Amino acid sequence: MMTGIFFRTVPWWLQCFALSLGLLLLVDHRPLAAQSGDSAEKPSTSRPAGSSQPVDTETAKQEKELSVVIIPVKDGITGRYEVFFRRVIREANEEGVSLLVIDMKTPGGSLQTTMELFDILETFNGRTVTFVNDEAYSAGALIAAATQAIYMTPDSVMGAATAIMVGPGGAPMELPESVDAKFSSALRAKIRSKAAINGHRPDVFEAMIDRKLKLEVDGEVLCDEGEILTLTGEEAFTSYGDPPKPLVAAGLVEDMDQLLEELGYADARRIEAVETGSETLGYWLDFASPVILLIALAGLYLEFKSPGFGVPGLIGIVAASLYFIGGNVAGFSTMAWLIVFVVGVILIFGEVLVFPGTFVLGVTGAVLMAVSILMAFLDYDPNRAPQTTESQPALPESASESARKAMESTDSGSRMTTSEYLMNALNKRFRELGVVFVGLIASMIVLAKVLPHTPYYARIVSQTASGMDSVQEEKQRHSTMIGQVGTAINELRPGGKARFGNTVLDVISDDGIIEPGTPVEIISYSTSTARVIQATRPEAGTGTT
Repeated sequence: MMTGIFFRTVPWWLQCFALSLGLLLLVDHRPLAAQSGDSAEKPSTSRPAGSSQPVDTETAKQEKELSVVIIPVKDGITGRYEVFFRRVIREANEEGVSLLVIDMKTPGGSLQTTMELFDILETFNGRTVTFVNDEAYSAGALIAAATQAIYMTPDSVMGAATAIMVGPGGAPMELPESVDAKFSSALRAKIRSKAAINGHRPDVFEAMIDRKLKLEVDGEVLCDEGEILTLTGEEAFTSYGDPPKPLVAAGLVEDMDQLLEELGYADARRIEAVETGSETLGYWLDFASPVILLIALAGLYLEFKSPGFGVPGLIGIVAASLYFIGGNVAGFSTMAWLIVFVVGVILIFGEVLVFPGTFVLGVTGAVLMAVSILMAFLDYDPNRAPQTTESQPALPESASESARKAMESTDSGSRMTTSEYLMNALNKRFRELGVVFVGLIASMIVLAKVLPHTPYYARIVSQTASGMDSVQEEKQRHSTMIGQVGTAINELRPGGKARFGNTVLDVISDDGIIEPGTPVEIISYSTSTARVIQATRPEAGTGTT
């Protein structure tokens, strides 16, 4: 019965929004702590009931460090992996996880996503390892360079990371020579930096990107000009130099169990991250967030300018909700910022409608709205520790000597400090919001000039007539009001309210902005809203409804 009343009385767009929120709540979004699956049991550090024995804090600290999260990358690298990695790494930082392993089997994917994953991986507080489990082509090889150690199976392959352009229908296309040279140079510089920071040979990864480079090590040509470097596990683990050092791979292992044993994490709590249904949703909401925010702010702007409460305000509320839901699902923030935004909107409405001229309310509301909009999609993890060797958990005593050497070769001094990380996140966000606000200003100018003179404006503002009246009665009442002269109660910009005798009506000005107290005359009606102009004669009578 209640369902029937809901569908009969609630507008269709509100039904869709409510159903969308309901579906969103049903999307699988388990916290990382609930994904440990068949992990090894971790000894408890809590005291038995009634025991006075103190907890061994050193043991508790060591057990907290002995935890590993495994992120599977088993298909093409697309934008949804940004949301997946960000969510897992944030929760791993909160849980104190000390080792992250990327279980890699990918043909490659989006270069833009790869660049985003570089920055996201750097926010992890512990050690990072790539396990090439079969293949890591293109973007997969570049992501491997952004981790501190690379392990491969003996028959796995890694490389072929040259950039290509995807044409219509998904077919690969060669980049024009001038574009390819410029693009390749920028990509090589980026990967040189990442490889050097993590203790890898930059020239090896450059040879995977640029076919014009020749890779020669100890007199042996591994990749000639005109070729793209691709390495098998055996080739990547071959040692060169004096003292001998593996080319790329820190070791060869058969499976994940052997890898964790090599790293000293055989008995650690193992968490295998699961990609949830919300990852794709979060990616698209993140991708569309500037447009959603623009719609939200434009809707609220129209609501301020139109009488009563109508469709613009509802559109603004729906879009704002989607914006903050997107930030939450994409792993940027919590829904608390939606509450901050709502409080800001209420304060501004209070300034405009209830306490006009109260400067503090309006400014406070604007500041709250601005801060919440900024924080909703700010890619900043407050749990991130400064990225130095000292700040990272040490490998367990059971880790192999080769694993220790691979991890210790990381040049952590080149990593972003906490302040640099924050400024990088803020700069990126300010650039995005700058584009949004330029679009908003342009939209406000267009809407203010064009929309009031279209038949659609009256349909999106609130109506003043009772829905119980017949259309004929309403038309008759409107005809008696045409020509009536009243007084503007508030500023008409162009919407507002005017008093005609004892009756207050929602009106729209056809004369631009009209100041409060100015005589106005009804010249016509658009649906149920009176259209007025500035009157040339004083108020002449009392209107009736």
